[in-house]
Amino acid sequence: IERAARTATDDVEFADERHVEPGDLEFVRLERGNADFAPACMKLLHGAEDDGVRPGCWLGAAAERKQAALELGPDNINALMHRGLAYGGKGDFDKGFADLNHAIELSPQFARAYYYRGMLYTVRGNSDRALADFNAALKLDDKSAEAYIARAGIYALKGDQDRAIADLTHTIQI
Repeated sequence: IERAARTATDDVEFADERHVEPGDLEFVRLERGNADFAPACMKLLHGAEDDGVRPGCWLGAAAERKQAALELGPDNINALMHRGLAYGGKGDFDKGFADLNHAIELSPQFARAYYYRGMLYTVRGNSDRALADFNAALKLDDKSAEAYIARAGIYALKGDQDRAIADLTHTIQI
């Protein structure tokens, strides 16, 4: 419980540093690669209720905010990226992947879009495509601790503990 509370506090501080809206805290947790959060995230992503929280309520609000931003600028890659993640979080993976793919088409050098698409592939259980996207994100931004952590998770799932440890060790050095 103490570790979970410390992690939650760290997530809030991380969000505050980046001026993230309270409703987007779950994005922060996904972005940070919070392993302790993964089971709760999976429940929310798949619509299971937990402790009276309405599934997807924050995801719907986030998608609406991103939609409003896109109406002002339909090729806003940040809004596309975050709306894609929000759609994926609601279980609408077709729309999520469409937005992330469009963001990547508009800006092929946008490492975060590859990272987020990799996260959606991870949730969908497609570790090969997730790994390819994490590799692409790291090729573009070799200082992304989140991408190294996410890639380490994929390596661990595939049984490649040596590569997982190497990525996590590299993350410590960043």
